[in-house]
Amino acid sequence: MNQLKMFKKAIYINHNDVSDQIYSSCLSIPCSTNISDEELSLVAHTIKSCF
Repeated sequence: MNQLKMFKKAIYINHNDVSDQIYSSCLSIPCSTNISDEELSLVAHTIKSCF
């Protein structure tokens, strides 16, 4: 959550930033409730093309 633009100026104190380590090694995909079938298909195709 601390990576989101809306929290950019918020104070974030952490001595061992495990969340940043996880974030940097994960795949973030679109997860909007209003994603169209065409957009969803494009996301799925792009992910499948990596394997």
